Order: sequence, then C-alpha cells, then structure tokens
Amino acid sequence: MDQQIVLVEMKLLQYLGLWRKALQDVACGPLIVAHEVVDLADRWDAYREQAGGLDATTWLKRNLNWYLAWFIERQRAVDKLGEAVRRWMHHEVAVYCSRNVPAEDVREVVKQLRLATKKAGENPLSLPQAKPIIYEVLGRRPGRQRRTCPRCAVLEALLREHGIEVPEVE
Repeated sequence: MDQQIVLVEMKLLQYLGLWRKALQDVACGPLIVAHEVVDLADRWDAYREQAGGLDATTWLKRNLNWYLAWFIERQRAVDKLGEAVRRWMHHEVAVYCSRNVPAEDVREVVKQLRLATKKAGENPLSLPQAKPIIYEVLGRRPGRQRRTCPRCAVLEALLREHGIEVPEVE
C-alpha cells in the first residue's frame, strides 16, 4: 500500500511539473492544460489522501495559484469554440468569446481571429486586439452600445405607442 501512495504522489508531482511548464506560455498555456486539470479534478477522490486531504480546488490554488473554476471556464471556452483554439488563441480572448459571442456567430469569429493571428506572425492576439475584430463580425460598434434599463425601455415603448418620437442617443 505504501508503494501505491508513493506512486500517486509522484503522479501528482508529475502533473504539476507538466502544467507549470505549459503555463509558462501565458497566452495559450491555460487553454492547453485546462482539460487535464478538469479531468484530474473529476477523478480527485483517488488523489485526495496523498494531497493531504485537500479538495481539488484548494490543492490547485496552493500549487498553481489558480482555482479549479478558472480552468473550468477555459475548458468551457474550448468546448464552445473548438479544440483547435487551444493552440493559438489567448485564453482571455477564448473566455471572452465563449461568454459574449452567440453560438451562430462562433465559427465566423474564430475564423476572423485566426486570420488576424496569422497576420500577426502567429502571436496570440490580446483581448484589446481581438475585441474590434469580434465587434466587426457581430456588427457592433465598440463603446457605442446603448444600454437601456428595463424601466426606460417600457417608458420608450409607451411614448412610441402614443405617437411620440423618441430620439436615439449617441
């Protein structure tokens, strides 16, 4: 039994070493290791005793300085955007797209971001570089989106219903 404990501890140390090395690529590394981290967390009961009784989230925070939810969010982004983004898209851009791009526009957004990445010499685009491309594909103007509270929307509808023109605000 002691030999099995040593093997499991060695396995955990091996995972940490591989993940730390991958995470040195601060742009794509989190997307690359997210699947493995989430998979290990799903099988965590086999490792809990050798990890000092810690849960997966606490162990990750202590050893990698990130919580499990952080990796889960990146894995969700890969699931939504496609496996290929793992190798070329910045993890913050992937998460932003997964949260803000409707499913019907994902393919075109990913395609345009990939073209822009190629033009940038295969360097992953940062979020400020990617947002204008995303907005263009979605037909939005950055910083010009009008936000209307629900109450204002009801009041505008009532005004229009009574024939009163409501001017657009720039």
